[in-house]
Amino acid sequence: MTIFGAATRGLDMYHVGIVVPDMEAALDTYAASFGFHWTEISQSRQDVVVNGVRRQTQIRACYSVEGPPYLELIEDTSHDVWGGAEYGLNHTGFWVDDVVQARDRLEAAGLPALVADASDIPRFTYHKAADGMWIELVGPGFRPKLLERVRLAQEKLSAQP
Repeated sequence: MTIFGAATRGLDMYHVGIVVPDMEAALDTYAASFGFHWTEISQSRQDVVVNGVRRQTQIRACYSVEGPPYLELIEDTSHDVWGGAEYGLNHTGFWVDDVVQARDRLEAAGLPALVADASDIPRFTYHKAADGMWIELVGPGFRPKLLERVRLAQEKLSAQP
């Protein structure tokens, strides 16, 4: 068994995350350059733990309709976690069956959790690999929400003349 679930499932990668300083400019650039279409931009305030310190961050996020794997754009409007030095290609996101178990296995392998949801049972964690790439582990609760966002965006696209 892997941290991603049963060994026969392989890697359950579902997105590549890019941190951007300006969401609207990035949406336009990636749409014009690569033909991506986008879900609605979501805004959220999240309680997170960053290097052991509890913080609150505000982000705007958007996913490509094309996928999986999806392209995720993140703008950290609080400039607290995903700003400045983190701009550009930032992370790869994987679905995991159990965030705590997967987090513990990555930490045991030398990849500490740098950012985590501050809930008692975390919904996500971010780990930084030696090469600088972040790895995001996301529990199953977010999957139906993402699929619904993608479905709504696809419906909107198909309704266009």
